[in-house]
Amino acid sequence: MKKLTLLILSIGLCVIVSCRKEDPYNIAGDYQLTEEAPITVSKRKMPVKIGVLNIISTLCPPNALCVSQGFGATDVAFKTNEGQITIKVCTGMCNQLPTKEKVTLNGVTYEVTLTAVKPLGSTGKLSVIINLKKL
Repeated sequence: MKKLTLLILSIGLCVIVSCRKEDPYNIAGDYQLTEEAPITVSKRKMPVKIGVLNIISTLCPPNALCVSQGFGATDVAFKTNEGQITIKVCTGMCNQLPTKEKVTLNGVTYEVTLTAVKPLGSTGKLSVIINLKKL
């Protein structure tokens, strides 16, 4: 009886594990970018180059007392074998700029969100964190 139970549990576990297939084109996740350093994300020879331009930040610095939260914005450029698309996203008090945009890359649609704008050490330059969420 114990052997039969173990066999059934083993088969069930194998079925559960084998049913989870990773999407070979899914590049969802968080990416930290600077203006000088675009990155290439590649899944199964379907590369996507991601870069940012025109980073703007009026966000309130950490541990500071500010009257308003401010905002951060950037242009995000995506380049695939199909072409290039550039979108603008914003975080914070975005009155006229979108906080989220949709983009289709290699046949997969993502929601793009600017989650943070941060100083890059003491260089005076900025970095951004972009989140890609597969829809």
